[in-house]
Amino acid sequence: ERAACKEMDPDLWFDGGKVQPGSIAIDPYKICASCPVIKECLTDSIETEGLSGFGIRGGMSANDRRALVRGWRFSNAQG
Repeated sequence: ERAACKEMDPDLWFDGGKVQPGSIAIDPYKICASCPVIKECLTDSIETEGLSGFGIRGGMSANDRRALVRGWRFSNAQG
């Protein structure tokens, strides 16, 4: 309920904020950066989608989240 994106078009988080010509450009990363639940969103994304998720969640792209999880796994394996 407190998410900054709750009233926004979900498609913005799946195409990197690209919009149709003549539309107002919205940067989903900026929306996430100002969100009071960014950490919860990122955690939920990783816990529910794992490495198979898509779109921007918790201020990170799917590729960024995959790299983060791989880094955690590597770090935990090392010690």
